[in-house]
Amino acid sequence: MAQPSFQGTQEFALPHYVNLSVVPAEYYCYRDKAPFVGSRSSAKTELDDGELVTYDPLCNTSDELWRFFMTHLTKPTLNLQIAVSHVEVHTVRYKDANGHMRTRQEHRTISDMSMDFDFSGYVNPDFEWNFIVASSNSVPPIPVSFQAALDEYCNMQSSFKEISMQKQVNWDLSAFQAEITRIVESHPVWRTTGYSHTTAVEWRLGKNVITVRAPGKLSSLSHNDCVRCLCVVSCLCIVAWPLYTYLHKPSKNKLMAMWESAQPWQVAFNKNAPKIYQLTASKPKGYQANAI
Repeated sequence: MAQPSFQGTQEFALPHYVNLSVVPAEYYCYRDKAPFVGSRSSAKTELDDGELVTYDPLCNTSDELWRFFMTHLTKPTLNLQIAVSHVEVHTVRYKDANGHMRTRQEHRTISDMSMDFDFSGYVNPDFEWNFIVASSNSVPPIPVSFQAALDEYCNMQSSFKEISMQKQVNWDLSAFQAEITRIVESHPVWRTTGYSHTTAVEWRLGKNVITVRAPGKLSSLSHNDCVRCLCVVSCLCIVAWPLYTYLHKPSKNKLMAMWESAQPWQVAFNKNAPKIYQLTASKPKGYQANAI
């Protein structure tokens, strides 16, 4: 049987965190022309659900904010997760409130296959980001320079302000995802099962968000899971949540750092598609491997 390969040469729109089509060329901050940083930032950090976060007051000036972003702008991880499942309908017996036995139908999702491929090796090494851009969060977005985005955050007076930098990989991930979905669904192994399947192919970027939040206890407590749980249990959320929503002031702008890949996504696809296609025949569960 012929091995699967990339079909066509159509170009797809890149699904970026920032719409690059609205950013003028002069607003691109390329790595070789970025402001000099010097020493590393000494701001204290913590992890919040995998996101690197700081509440350090040191980051309340544009120079120190830029230093903090540059210090922690290491490469993101890139994983491709493939899952195939189907839904089964089961009839179960239960007792109602009167003690009578009754039946009902339950829909259960059954996993048929799950694989995880680490493509992080295709992302350039640490500190090899290509450029940084910024744009507003408004609709439609308004392009701004990265310096204006930093200054806007630092000049905000809110005790709940925050600004984030998202890392992106310069691959057409949606096109890659569509091609992987195609080859998995085309495998004849699924035709012999006698029931329909759902194929889910997703990219997972890790270590890809750097967030700076306002210094102070209020800002820190507002993101504390224990405090939020206590508010729900005590019903304080009825008052606290609307108040927080009103006071929470994320920056009007967002930042994105673009990482170049070592090779085009089509090359990575053609290297790994045959292996994925072959593995699909055995329908592995929990399979993990580095991409070729």
